[in-house]
Amino acid sequence: MDGGRAGVDARPGRAGGTALQPASAAGGAGSNGGASPWFPNPPGPDYLVDTGGGGGGAGGVGGSSRRTGAGDFGGAGGAGVARTITGTSRFYAGGGAGFSANSTELGGSGVGGNGASRTPSASATAGAANTGSGGGGGGGGAAGAAGAAGVVIIRYGAPAPATPDPGPEPAPWFQSFGRASQDEECWAGWTPSWAEWMNRGSGGWVCNRFIEWDAPPQVD
Repeated sequence: MDGGRAGVDARPGRAGGTALQPASAAGGAGSNGGASPWFPNPPGPDYLVDTGGGGGGAGGVGGSSRRTGAGDFGGAGGAGVARTITGTSRFYAGGGAGFSANSTELGGSGVGGNGASRTPSASATAGAANTGSGGGGGGGGAAGAAGAAGVVIIRYGAPAPATPDPGPEPAPWFQSFGRASQDEECWAGWTPSWAEWMNRGSGGWVCNRFIEWDAPPQVD
C-alpha cells in the first residue's frame, strides 16, 4: 500500500503528490497527497501558506492546507484501510499529517503520524509501528518524523486430524474341523493336526487355523 508523494512546485501553490502504485500482480493501494495552495492577499501578491498538505493514505487522499480567520492550518493525513491479517482488525497505511501553524493535524486513521505544529508547539510523530503508515510532516524549523515499516504474516495450514484410535484389538479366532484320516489334506491356510475333541472325545485328525485382527496404520 502506498501513500502520495510530497508536494511539488506548481504555481499557484504546491499541488499534492500523485499516488504511485507498484507494478505487481496484486497491485497497490494509495491516494494523492494534499495540496498547499497559494492564497490571495490583496492588494499585495499571492503568498504561500506556511503549512503543508497531508500525505495520502491507502483509503483516502491527504487533506490540503488552508487559511481561515483563525490562522493557517495544515492538512490531515489520508485514511488508511482496515485489515485482519494478524487476526485482529487494525488500520494500515494511513497518511502522515502536514505541518500546521495554528493546530496539530492528525495522521490518517490513528496510525499515520501527526504533523508538527507551531501553536501549540508540538513535534511530528512517526507512523504507528508495523502498519506501513507515513510519518508526520515538519516545517518552520521543526523536523518531520519517520514512516513506519509494514508487516508480513506467514500462516501455515493446520495438520490433518489424527485417525481415531480403534481401541483394543479383538481376540484372535481359532477354527478347527475334522478330517477322515491323517492322509487327507487341509485347505490352503489351514494346518493339519490331531485333536482330542474328535469322535466324541476319543480323538482324531483335524485341520486348524488362527484368524488375527489386522489393525489399520495410525496417522500422526
